[in-house]
Amino acid sequence: MTTKKTVITLITGANKGIGFATAQGLGQKGQHILIGARNEQRGEEAVKKLRSAGIKADFIQLDVTDKAQIKLAAEKIKNDFGYLSILINNAGIALGNHEPASQMSTDTMRKEFDVNFFGLVDVTQAMIPLLKAGRPAKIINVSSNMGSLGLVSDPISRFYKVSSL
Repeated sequence: MTTKKTVITLITGANKGIGFATAQGLGQKGQHILIGARNEQRGEEAVKKLRSAGIKADFIQLDVTDKAQIKLAAEKIKNDFGYLSILINNAGIALGNHEPASQMSTDTMRKEFDVNFFGLVDVTQAMIPLLKAGRPAKIINVSSNMGSLGLVSDPISRFYKVSSL
């Protein structure tokens, strides 16, 4: 007789918005949700809401721009669960208010890239050993409309002028 392994899902930026809604939906399907959030209070509040709805959830302190914190998060998951089934890279920011790249400050661009690109890579790299231990496993990367080549190249899209000079 085989015992079915609990699906352990880590969602970055899961204390609000799309991340929280995803946590609710997957938690209702029986997955154990790890709420990855940089703000402990907001992360714990999200966990309380999920638990009050009968969802198995725990908080994981996780600022995707902090390599030491990412490492600690991976260690905590390893110690508490031994594996990870699904990683959902959801944490993201948009600081430029749809400014054209020709006008946006490089400081703003760097902050966005630190979260939206390098944070995703750092978290993924740190979680790969846990995902390998949790096979079969999945990595899901959430993007925004700004990541759509179709929308930014469509003249009738509100994102079209964002890439113009």
